[in-house]
Amino acid sequence: TERMSPTITETNVNILMENYTTPDKYIELASMYEENERDSFALACYDAALLLDKYNVHALTGLTKLLMKRDNWSYIVELLEQRATTKELKQLLADAYYKTGNIVQGYELHQLLNK
Repeated sequence: TERMSPTITETNVNILMENYTTPDKYIELASMYEENERDSFALACYDAALLLDKYNVHALTGLTKLLMKRDNWSYIVELLEQRATTKELKQLLADAYYKTGNIVQGYELHQLLNK
């Protein structure tokens, strides 16, 4: 089973009860919450989107950026190691490697990205 981000709250349950069938609706909702500085609601929406499509680039990027604001670097590494499919996500993963003390992995990924 997929583990949701470490933001599980009653909010997550309420968001999931929206019962959207595509990640796009949850991502749209997350953006709205972010604009209104309701980050916990946005996190829950990104989680819900990733339950529907665990490789959704928009949800991964949004969730990662919110987790960065919370300095949750180890979860970012866990989230992106198997899912970073774009250059932007790989760059975020490299940054998270550095922040978690995985200097060699961060350096190697930066080198690969800058070829």
